[in-house]
Amino acid sequence: MDQGPVNVRNVVVTPGELLDRMSVTMRGQIAPATEAQVRSQAYMAAVVLKKLARQLELATAHRRSDELDREALLDDLQMMLASLPAPESLTEAVAAVGDAASLSPVIAELYAHRAALGEQHFARLLGRVRVALRADLDRRMEFAA
Repeated sequence: MDQGPVNVRNVVVTPGELLDRMSVTMRGQIAPATEAQVRSQAYMAAVVLKKLARQLELATAHRRSDELDREALLDDLQMMLASLPAPESLTEAVAAVGDAASLSPVIAELYAHRAALGEQHFARLLGRVRVALRADLDRRMEFAA
């Protein structure tokens, strides 16, 4: 007996939403139903799933913020260095910045040329790098809280 076409509503669940739902299920149904030995592991798994869900939810916005911050940092550092007799190695390190991890060579070059830059310029350049690093750290902590 043919009942004809069945209307099925397509439900689209993002990976973050799926992990969040799994976390709720783990915490609300699975953990309470387990024995003491694995109960704490089930609760911990729920916490991990929740954090992963939040990280996925924020990934696109964080990626865009990282790009904007990096562009602003490069513009600021290049503008600051243009008015100074900056060593070529420092200028090259700034030009090579791709992400927060690639700021290490810039910081190393700043310290290496601290005396040549003068304390005021050194502090201003390093301070600007620290602002970018702090923004990156704040974004990373947003989903870890």
